[in-house]
Amino acid sequence: MGFLSFGDRLLLLVGNGRLWMIADPEEFRPLSGPVEVCGPTWSAPAWDGRRLYLRDDSSLMAFELPVRSAAGISADHPPAPPASP
Repeated sequence: MGFLSFGDRLLLLVGNGRLWMIADPEEFRPLSGPVEVCGPTWSAPAWDGRRLYLRDDSSLMAFELPVRSAAGISADHPPAPPASP
């Protein structure tokens, strides 16, 4: 089992390849899931700011997700460059 934290949300990948989105980790209140996204896996999910990467015994998958951070930063809306002194 592996997970990624997005503020107050968890993305949880369990060993049977099912993915859950958890709204409140303390109460385990699911927002969605389970969704079977891959075969049995021992790998944790990975996130690069735009894509979710999942791996099972035979393949590596990438899913593009429309996720925004609490600051409103996403791959489509990156932070502004710092001002020049």
